[in-house]
Amino acid sequence: KTIKLNQIASHMDILNDILDNLVLDPLYSLLNYGESDPINTGMGIMIVTIFSCWLLSVITGNCSQVDRIWSIVPFVYTWNFTYHSLKNIDFIEIMKENNQTILWRPIIISIITTMWGLRLSYNFYRKGGYNMKEEDYRWPELRKVMNPLMFQLFNISFISIYQNVLLFMIAMPGYVVFQVIDYISANDRTFILSKYNLNLLDYVALGLFLTLLLFETIADQQQFNFHLKKKKLREEKKPHLGFLTYGLFKYSRHPNFFCEFSIWWIYYILSLASLLTIPDDNRIIITYSENTYISELSSYLFFFNGYLNYTILGAVQLTLLFQGSTNYTEKLSSKKYPEYKEYQQTTSMLIPWFPSSKEIKLKTK
Repeated sequence: KTIKLNQIASHMDILNDILDNLVLDPLYSLLNYGESDPINTGMGIMIVTIFSCWLLSVITGNCSQVDRIWSIVPFVYTWNFTYHSLKNIDFIEIMKENNQTILWRPIIISIITTMWGLRLSYNFYRKGGYNMKEEDYRWPELRKVMNPLMFQLFNISFISIYQNVLLFMIAMPGYVVFQVIDYISANDRTFILSKYNLNLLDYVALGLFLTLLLFETIADQQQFNFHLKKKKLREEKKPHLGFLTYGLFKYSRHPNFFCEFSIWWIYYILSLASLLTIPDDNRIIITYSENTYISELSSYLFFFNGYLNYTILGAVQLTLLFQGSTNYTEKLSSKKYPEYKEYQQTTSMLIPWFPSSKEIKLKTK
């Protein structure tokens, strides 16, 4: 009995530790925002968002609540890291005294993620995504094959929790930028002036980010125009193809998906540019955090002087999610449009590539 009681007590201690580090501390940090580690304030925002999305899905019966904040919370997390990066440094004073602009890296990554978010929000809005009656077409399909209890468990675990954790993880490279600045400001601020300027990796990654953003915009516009045209042809009862096969869609069946997850790989690379500003031996500082679990995770995933670190998990997760989601979407498309299988034979699914030389004549409806 004593052994069993000790085991129960040990398990309770573990649960309390998890509750403190992953729930209570992050929520408390929101009440003490300016003095808290941004990893905890970010997690606090994430927890509030998870609960809000789940509660709204239950009240409205609509499980697309995460879709409505998908393009918003990542840049909120990024600005959270940027605020904490700059608040402890006499930013304006240093710039005036040395007649140069510094610390642009956190500001730049916040601006470009905001550009990404506002563009995606507009695209979602014009398709009616913020209409509370609209719901992702995948969820009604899943309801057909799941009993109510299983679907609600899926709603809590995947739709509400997993997707929100993913949105937090893709923004995590911004925390590395904060940690580097925090280290420099605590050691030698003059180091900032000579070393913390933008470098070649910044410019290359920034160029790639903006290029991907441009191509995603083009792909979304082509898709939007196509659906308007398809709707008109349907109303006129004229033959039409149910899916887009020209423009960027000639080289990838989902070019906008490819650009979307690739953007967050580039975001990770932008965070690595900040590591170039500190000596190799000191890069271990990105494994230090006020949150115990983040510290443990980061210490396990720290390779090649930090160039491969735990913040890459967001980009990896997002890529895997798009892979799985796209497979499911294509299954539905093939079922709806028999000609879609022919399109699959000629065109790459995600990574843009030249279409097959085999010419397949697609039938129209």
